[in-house]
Amino acid sequence: MTKKGVRTTRNLDSKIRKATLEKRFQSLCKKAKELSILCDTEVGIIAFNHAENDIFAWPSVIQAIDRVKNYLACVETKKPVKFQKHETYLQSILDAQEKYIDQMEQKVEKMEMENLFRELVNARKRFDELEDREIKGLLKLFTVKRTKLEEKKQQLKQNI
Repeated sequence: MTKKGVRTTRNLDSKIRKATLEKRFQSLCKKAKELSILCDTEVGIIAFNHAENDIFAWPSVIQAIDRVKNYLACVETKKPVKFQKHETYLQSILDAQEKYIDQMEQKVEKMEMENLFRELVNARKRFDELEDREIKGLLKLFTVKRTKLEEKKQQLKQNI
């Protein structure tokens, strides 16, 4: 028998939403208790509902606050590593993805220019058919290839 998928859309009925919160919070507390026993760590959970001014805490509000205070009292150098805002985390992921996309775009452009160069050499394409962007890309490719040739020339002179 397969498990039902978890519904991730927001429920508009407040009774159903509250029942779901209580049910999920209880299962979360059970997992937190297991984690604290298995790993011998202090675990505290605080959930706050702005709309109804409800606060849910495990094991209790006082103990959860004490655990947060203990955490905040830890060494300053460890805090930035462990305590990270969700926005900061998402921004770091976004930055990494943008960097990866930029690298892939550069790689694709380089491959396109090398293919275009081969087409020019094999007379499949004429120079007057090229666009400005292609010409600029080819000029960059030519300078890169020329510097590589110069480096190889220097190496050969040193070996002789």
